[in-house]
Amino acid sequence: MAVTQAFHDAVITSIASYAREESINIYDLIRTLIVDLTHIISGSGRNAWEAGNPERALDAYNRRLNAVFGWGDDMEKHKRKHCAKFLTKVDKFLKKEEEEWDDITWCDVITYLIFIQSNCHHRGKALHSTQICKSPDSFLNFFHKSKNGLDVPPKFNQSENGLVISYTRSREGTKKAEYLAWWWVKVYKEDVLDLLMFHDLVENHVERRTVGWISRGFGGIVEGDYLPWGAVINTLREYHKLPRLCGDYDVGVMQGRTSNEEIYTQNFRERVNEKTTDDMEEQEFDPMNPVLMGILTGITVFISLNILKKGTSYV
Repeated sequence: MAVTQAFHDAVITSIASYAREESINIYDLIRTLIVDLTHIISGSGRNAWEAGNPERALDAYNRRLNAVFGWGDDMEKHKRKHCAKFLTKVDKFLKKEEEEWDDITWCDVITYLIFIQSNCHHRGKALHSTQICKSPDSFLNFFHKSKNGLDVPPKFNQSENGLVISYTRSREGTKKAEYLAWWWVKVYKEDVLDLLMFHDLVENHVERRTVGWISRGFGGIVEGDYLPWGAVINTLREYHKLPRLCGDYDVGVMQGRTSNEEIYTQNFRERVNEKTTDDMEEQEFDPMNPVLMGILTGITVFISLNILKKGTSYV
């Protein structure tokens, strides 16, 4: 859980650099990285944060000793090549700055990316990731180095004697551009627990507990933030010593599965009856049907054998 300023700079500059080289939208790239890491953590189980870490996995992958990002000689065809290239850039940045991964795990990487994703919606209304992610330069200007300030809601803490104390977290602008890693890491450490508990699933500046917020998109027209699967969310919560998802989450997922609109709009009993009637109408009863004759023969033999067994048991 040791997210450092060097790690922040490595993540931000690597995202901007990779997006520029590959001509990829930064917001889409962040979503893709979270998807890839969700698969990695889900497939690795507890080893993802108890035994393994990204640095060792990346080294083994480059030496063809694992297939965590894909398999085959052509690395361009690997399923999670974007994640591999991104982490390679992060690794090179840290080594160049003579920094170490230390104890940073898969859980730290994905949680920090979720945090960055949730802060891509400032300077606008519901979903304005395009404002910050429209170019690598605007992204760097917001997360890496800038002279602009940022007005955010105050943080409220309740003391032991019941008093509610608020303190501002807004960042004042400066005359010259300054590095922002110190501020973003501080905000991350203050917000990470609320982030994983989804207390930021609002867009009202008065009610929000976090600096950023998770966007749910806009009616399927604009994609919102990507959230990991429930099992991975539970892994992240356990990692940060937070309570697991309750059963309400599963209920919400089940109710949200509307892949076939007709299935969910048609009465269930009518649907069953219609299917049964159609099946019966399509199948004409034929007493000489070979399948039917085979079934009847099997039943007859089974009953006969059981009668014989019972008959011999009394002898």
